Amino acid sequence: MISTLFIASLLASKTTAFITPRQHSPSSLQRTDQIQKEIFTGASFSSSRNNSLNASPSSNAQSDSQNIFGVVSDAVTGLLFSLLHAFDDSGIEDSSKNLRVLWVRALLNYRGQIKDDVAKTFLPPTTRGLVTSDAGAALLDPVLKAAEWIQARTEFIDESLDSFLSSPICADSDTGKALECNVVLFGAGYDTRALRYRHEHEGKINFIEVDLPSVVKGKSKLYEKFQREQDKDWDLEGRGSKLIPFDLNNCGGSSPVSLIDTLRDQGELKENIPTFMVWEAVLFYVNEDAVRNIMSELFAFAKKGGNGDGSRAETLLCFTDSLKPFVRGPTTAPVKAFFNDQGLDLVQHRARWGGAVHFALAATK
Repeated sequence: MISTLFIASLLASKTTAFITPRQHSPSSLQRTDQIQKEIFTGASFSSSRNNSLNASPSSNAQSDSQNIFGVVSDAVTGLLFSLLHAFDDSGIEDSSKNLRVLWVRALLNYRGQIKDDVAKTFLPPTTRGLVTSDAGAALLDPVLKAAEWIQARTEFIDESLDSFLSSPICADSDTGKALECNVVLFGAGYDTRALRYRHEHEGKINFIEVDLPSVVKGKSKLYEKFQREQDKDWDLEGRGSKLIPFDLNNCGGSSPVSLIDTLRDQGELKENIPTFMVWEAVLFYVNEDAVRNIMSELFAFAKKGGNGDGSRAETLLCFTDSLKPFVRGPTTAPVKAFFNDQGLDLVQHRARWGGAVHFALAATK
């Protein structure tokens, strides 16, 4: 499709998000990656689905060690962030390390490594100086190396979204004016993207965010607080995100719930317009049967005709996430074949941690 070719060519000119990652030797640097992944995604290699089915005793011992480290790191960092939010009355909770990622994003923004001036506004005024002042940030600068994973995925998604919004399907060919489009964030947590892009694309982005009910409840309060304190003229009710309280694991089990139907019913997902769907470090937390059903629905939606027969009904799926159990290993060929078998074009791809995480962008053919 013309939009796929346009987006691919545009992204190819952006080197920051698509450079080939450095190849590290399997020694102390590999352990650094393990530590980083345990703290910032909560998804260790040892807990990846089906990884240990045929493991040797020695590998099982290593897996146990890694799991113990994950438990300890969770306890320590959980206590730290509880203290940072001790006097926070916003009502937000630390679900799947959402708060930790939020603090890191604020720090990365302060150090000029990402563009996210919204993250700090979600933090308690009494403690946010830890990541918004020279003195505070200096204490946490050692974290920045481990935070490269968050920086990389933020850049990948933002640059992919920018390319999507500037593609021909998102603009009137005669006037150049922006046209309406959908952007769906799964496992959105305290992601700030909907606020950062609230005035972009002439305000014609329909943001839909999906997460657990407790997270959605807290985020709705954060949005109200942001509108009240940062942008009083912004129409939160009319142009704000549609927040969907939904556990993705409900897509599996004996009575699976349709994800796409939920998006249409609760999120006002519109037909016959371009749709950009983001999966950012969330599938680690979803059961395999639910993942299989989710992928089946996504591919049916993204195929030609899946979201209507209009000429603009194209879909881009953006992953910085696990692709298990469908793809194992880091190479591009099986990823390309996987999406091709589902009727999609692989636009961009790279992998991290031996294929535990894939940065992939796939589009309607």
